[in-house]
Amino acid sequence: IPPESLTTPQRLQIEGDTFELELDPPVVPLDVKLPAPTMYDLRADIERLNDTLRDQGEPPLQMSLPVMVSTAACLRENEWSVRLAVRGGREIVAVLPPGTPLLGFAVDIGTTGMAAYLLNMETGEVLAKTGAMNPQIAYGEDVISRIVYVNEHHNGQETLQNRLIRSLNEMIDTLCAETGSQPGQIVEMVAVGNTAMHHIFAGLPVRQLGEAPYLPVLRGALEFPAHLVGLRTAPGAYVYMPPNVAGYVGADGATHCGAFDVTYLASLPHFVVMAAADEAELKHMVRTAVEYGEGPIAFRYPRGNGVGVEMPERGSPLEIGRGRIVKEGAKVALLSLGTRLADCLAAAEELDAAGLSTTVADARFAKPLDADLVRRLARGHEVLVTVEEGSIGGFASHVLHFLAHEGLLENGLKVRPLVLPDEFTDHGKQEKMYAAAGLDAAGIVRSASSALGRSVSVASA
Repeated sequence: IPPESLTTPQRLQIEGDTFELELDPPVVPLDVKLPAPTMYDLRADIERLNDTLRDQGEPPLQMSLPVMVSTAACLRENEWSVRLAVRGGREIVAVLPPGTPLLGFAVDIGTTGMAAYLLNMETGEVLAKTGAMNPQIAYGEDVISRIVYVNEHHNGQETLQNRLIRSLNEMIDTLCAETGSQPGQIVEMVAVGNTAMHHIFAGLPVRQLGEAPYLPVLRGALEFPAHLVGLRTAPGAYVYMPPNVAGYVGADGATHCGAFDVTYLASLPHFVVMAAADEAELKHMVRTAVEYGEGPIAFRYPRGNGVGVEMPERGSPLEIGRGRIVKEGAKVALLSLGTRLADCLAAAEELDAAGLSTTVADARFAKPLDADLVRRLARGHEVLVTVEEGSIGGFASHVLHFLAHEGLLENGLKVRPLVLPDEFTDHGKQEKMYAAAGLDAAGIVRSASSALGRSVSVASA
């Protein structure tokens, strides 16, 4: 929607957390004064510059062709006194008038919105910030539709990349105008985004992102000259893109944690809420949702790799509100909802080896709860551990509510609910985040054994 057509201006989130960091900029200033040429001193400009650096005790520095193009005029306009922007101690990325502040440009390229910041590279101060809608929305509301657009149009990726670069250049112009700066002072840029935005921005192919097994070209850090994608910055400025990282639902972290869906959906009357333990269960739940016609129904769609179970040719409708026993035991019961089932099975092996016979059950449904299954687990075991990839107030709360009303908490049953921490999660690899939350096999073993006053060392979890 064109801004002039909006009845009220759009408000974009550009505020964020501030952290105290030790400043270590990749680009630093170096002021030099070159001797002016004469009829008896006919050294070329770059030769004269390197000789001056050597005389000052500095090593010779590299310079790309775009920087060379701008050097001659800057030297002469400023009477051979200039400020060099030196990257990594080995490359000149800009030649500027003496005393010119070096600036950095940071941008978060979101699927819907973008937030950009102009910084002083020498002090770390944020000089200005702005936001804009991602113009690629015109070609698809979400990541998948944009990948489809690229794959179905001959110049699809070029179109999306060009629209994005044009918008980023407009943000650069806006920030520079607000601070009285020039785009040529921007000597370093950092860009972050999800995997698809990362690829489209850098011109990396995206077709494989929409096809199993959904692999990126690169997971590690990437840097390249900004001019290669048409950004208006200093002629030798680089773009640095940090490694793609993962959260509980893949590469999204705090703003896309996916921890709250079961909690709020299961609070709504007549809602059926499912969570798949593996890829085969997901196939069954898709079929169940398609055929269910008695009210609203939802299933949790896990992100990432499956666990490698045998896949049915077609999904089969599940009986609503019925879970399953996966492994029989006698002392400890692990009741899992969703993808933590594999870790429950691994934990059960450790507990069995320690003499704590363990049952593992897959609830399948957070709502309606399988009352018979929960009742059986509560009556037949000393400890009941619920395990879910969700926030407090979700599946475990429904289980505890049922146990309380059935009087099943009054005969010595020890219940331990395992949920995600009551906070917005940071970025990190999924395995490390599950471990920190106590939702991996080792955490499940600790919870179950400590409920019985035991300490079980985990050999393989």
